[in-house]
Amino acid sequence: MDSPVTVNLADGRLGQGDEFADGLHVKIGVAEGGSANTVYAIASRRETIARFGAGALVDSLTRHFEEGGKALFAMRPTNSLAGSIGSVTQSGTGPLLTPTGTPTGARSFKVQIVAGGAAETATYRYSNDGGVTWSSIYTTPAQGSSIVLTDGVTISFGTGTFAAGEEYTFATTAPNAAAADFIDAIDAVRAAYNPASCAYTFIHIVGGFARTFWESVKSTLADFETARIFVNFILEYPAYASGDVDAYLQTMLDEYRLFQEKRISVVGGYIRYGDDSVYRSAAILLCANLSRCRTNIHPGWVNAFKSLTGKEIRHWTEIQDFINDLDGANVILAVQYPNWDGIYIKKDHLMGPSTSDYQTIHDLRPADKVRRLAYSKIMPFVNADAEGSDSGVDSLIAEIDLAISQAMEDPAKKEIKGHTTRLTFNASTKAVTGSIDIQPKGTMETITVDVGYTRES
Repeated sequence: MDSPVTVNLADGRLGQGDEFADGLHVKIGVAEGGSANTVYAIASRRETIARFGAGALVDSLTRHFEEGGKALFAMRPTNSLAGSIGSVTQSGTGPLLTPTGTPTGARSFKVQIVAGGAAETATYRYSNDGGVTWSSIYTTPAQGSSIVLTDGVTISFGTGTFAAGEEYTFATTAPNAAAADFIDAIDAVRAAYNPASCAYTFIHIVGGFARTFWESVKSTLADFETARIFVNFILEYPAYASGDVDAYLQTMLDEYRLFQEKRISVVGGYIRYGDDSVYRSAAILLCANLSRCRTNIHPGWVNAFKSLTGKEIRHWTEIQDFINDLDGANVILAVQYPNWDGIYIKKDHLMGPSTSDYQTIHDLRPADKVRRLAYSKIMPFVNADAEGSDSGVDSLIAEIDLAISQAMEDPAKKEIKGHTTRLTFNASTKAVTGSIDIQPKGTMETITVDVGYTRES
């Protein structure tokens, strides 16, 4: 939702339709534009750029839509880490150029002398995109005077005579967010949740963080549970930087084996999407697929979810030697199958323990959907002047059963084979407790989902 967060959206599902509403997610990532810790509804690449300008969040959102991803929410954290200005490269022996300021984005600056001569006679122009586009031509000011360029950058020239054609180049880095800024953003996303206007089910953190951050995210889950927000986090493993690839993959394995949490997935794979020169997390493909598949469908299903733009998997040769170990450690990877065209998500692992009923995202999603549907009926029942009679509870059970049947057991879009609801109501504590057994499609097992609610005092 746009700032302020009290603005109501007419469609909390962003027009996705009931069968896809459970794939709604929020992307949180660094960007140059937009208000920090404010949730925006984003439905296209155009809206992405208009809201956020540039940055890692914009790159992820752009690829999301190119991969067929549906409308979603997005937020940037506070950029508490200032941008920086790099050293200047000068092509000639004219006056020195000194850049200063507080950069607002990552830019490649060029300053070019058009007409030579002394200060206040010579002319110059500048570019902030490496020379693709240029400013108008201006006269150089008096020696030492400041010149405001763009993107928070100011320059000044030293003494000497300018020579036509001489160029000065330097780069800036954008402001960035610290891990603590992302945790603050997660808290803001939780506060913005609204079943009518901001009903997300996933939170994708854009940018790779080490295991200490995973633990910080894990600590926020209790607050989501208290608020009855049943959410999964999609995190990214840090990208390979340099050194031995096998050592990088072994470190990844070690980190994954030390972490457990059934509501967190960590994506280790990287893909080169389209004409990109860099590799970006396979979490982009995973989230795009989750946004357009029903709760019980694996987002790597080869009949439906081939990457639309993926060209290459980073370190695919080396990954194949590790793939069984990586898969066994719950690493989510992008893969290519022998004699089969395309790039896919191998398995949508959760980081839960081996004893959990929920080993994959498509295991947990139907259970969460049942919990949401049950809560939508139990909460108003408890907060009304509910009676503790069998008829009152029986009526509540019938409402829940109808909601689950209509949403998840319709023959045309069946997500579970069946379910059984058991509830009790304690009139003195104003609490409903119970469970719902669900039978997932394609298995013979039954999963018990605990449900309930106590009236808040």
